[in-house]
Amino acid sequence: MQLLSMILTATVTPAAAAPLPAPVAAMLDAVRSDPDQLQKMAEVAKRTYPASTAEIDEIVAAMRADDAAARTRKLASQRAFEGWSGTGELGAFTSSGNTRNSGMALAGRLVKQGVNWKHGARSAVDYQRENGRTSKERYFAGYEGNYSVSARGYGLLTSSYERDRFSGFDHRFAQSVGVGYKLIERPTLKMALEGGPALRQTRFTNGLDDVGFAFRSAANLRWDATPKLAFTQNASVYHDTFNTSLQSLAATTAKLNGALSARASFQLNTESNPPAGRRTADTTSRLTLVYSF
Repeated sequence: MQLLSMILTATVTPAAAAPLPAPVAAMLDAVRSDPDQLQKMAEVAKRTYPASTAEIDEIVAAMRADDAAARTRKLASQRAFEGWSGTGELGAFTSSGNTRNSGMALAGRLVKQGVNWKHGARSAVDYQRENGRTSKERYFAGYEGNYSVSARGYGLLTSSYERDRFSGFDHRFAQSVGVGYKLIERPTLKMALEGGPALRQTRFTNGLDDVGFAFRSAANLRWDATPKLAFTQNASVYHDTFNTSLQSLAATTAKLNGALSARASFQLNTESNPPAGRRTADTTSRLTLVYSF
């Protein structure tokens, strides 16, 4: 606000504002690391010094180009184990469907952005044991690699593993390739759609195996409602001639202090053709603390 006030209260008249005063250029440089603030500062500067509009646009474009080049050099110089960030979650869950109980929830996520590739890995565990026996046991691990082919388009490959005996399958592996498109790409709102062929291998709890091709579609949404509050929705569907599987995970995350956040999430898993005696839908609600690193 102080920087904006200095511009608005400047005594230089628009007619005498070319070339752009050095202090104003310095103010633009001071906020170059924040794209939103840089845009706002540039707009105020152009209203205050309309005769310097072209120069202001050139300065902002040069800053963005320099920053993009520096970011590319940094990403290109990273080694295999450098540049990773992520989160860890610990909390409790309650479930309904094939099991009705509550227990401990664990989850983790790793992300690395490269020059063209973006790597992401995710894992989750819901577990409960009571009266000497396991009453809830679900494991999930997945990887997704995105290769940028344009400003909004990307190719992708995914691989995942699931185990949930209470839903009727001992284990399930899935691999897919496909394409994705960033339908919305704004600082506070992002949405992407994905689709492509997949191969799934399932071992059911009754001992039967199923291996077949499927079509995978997915939608990913993130909305930063405020700097401290975010909503995410990730959904994927596998469809084949035998079964259609849906996994949908919605979460609201609120920053508490530093690297610590609180998260409330709701997950829906459905199988259109589950094993005999199993329900078609399972839900899991979680309350967790999230540590970012």
